[in-house]
Amino acid sequence: PPADAFRALVAGPLHRLEQATGLAFGDPNRPLLVSIRSGAPVSMPGMLDTLLNVGLTRATLPGLIALSGNPRLAWDCFARLIRAFGQIVRGLDPALFDDGLAAILRAGQAASAAELDSLSLRDLALRYLDIFESAGGVPFPDTPMDQLAQGVDAVFRSWNSERAQTYRRLRNLTGLPGTAVTIQRMVYGNSGPQSGSGVGFTRDPATGERRLYLDFAFNAQGEDLVAGRTLVTPAAELARAMPQTGPTTGPATGPTTVQAQAITQTLARIATQLEHQFHDMQDFEFTVEEGQLYLLQTRAGKCAARARLRIAVDMARENLISIPEALRRVEGLDAAALTRR
Repeated sequence: PPADAFRALVAGPLHRLEQATGLAFGDPNRPLLVSIRSGAPVSMPGMLDTLLNVGLTRATLPGLIALSGNPRLAWDCFARLIRAFGQIVRGLDPALFDDGLAAILRAGQAASAAELDSLSLRDLALRYLDIFESAGGVPFPDTPMDQLAQGVDAVFRSWNSERAQTYRRLRNLTGLPGTAVTIQRMVYGNSGPQSGSGVGFTRDPATGERRLYLDFAFNAQGEDLVAGRTLVTPAAELARAMPQTGPTTGPATGPTTVQAQAITQTLARIATQLEHQFHDMQDFEFTVEEGQLYLLQTRAGKCAARARLRIAVDMARENLISIPEALRRVEGLDAAALTRR
């Protein structure tokens, strides 16, 4: 059966993830939560779906509260999962959840979900559960493996969504095989004021200048940043606000300690490493959890025509790419776009 085949497929990798983290998927005491991310062969920003906080259920919620010591974080993650699952997996109208959120905000006299306390977020999660079950006609999946299987299927299906197909057609992206899906341990940018989520470019995507370009949102998950639901913090403010002790960086399966005085300095070094590894400007995503830095994913970045020209020339001068490769990268650039200001 498909369900059994899926379990067999993910059993080995999940076990390795559990060994690396000391957590267990579905364990009520030490629950491992995961994100489900797309991995297309070309950058398609915002076109493919991502699911966060997968594995959180009524049974594992107390374990996350005990592990984190943060009931607000746990209820926030649960509410986010229910809403995202409803919209992405079941195709429910986002307006239904918007109405539910508005009712909780009025009751709590809050302007946004970021201002809600743990009790209000609990009420929000329960409201979302009611919306999910009444509008979707099925119960919210209360076993982590069911969530994972349905979530992976939904992320794969997002490759053929109308918006993704339109994006590829408008950009003449043909002959692509589809998307990969990555299952990754969750880290929590929404765990407090010393946490947050960000996206970065190793060079300025508008000008091509060799400088770190960051967007960051405090006490937020990546979906807040992409959806524009929170204020974006420039890199200079991030450097002032975050702890000045050595953060850690590495894949979300387990960070490796590094010596750095600030997260922005660490990100600048990571940017250099990424360009030496991939020989192109990179667009990367990261999370800061309680002052610790985690690099989540990276891909070749999209940029303006003028920026692409400058990046190709500069990378050739820096011996990151050859001159023939630089010439190949600027073939077909629109002359009008290069002179437009």
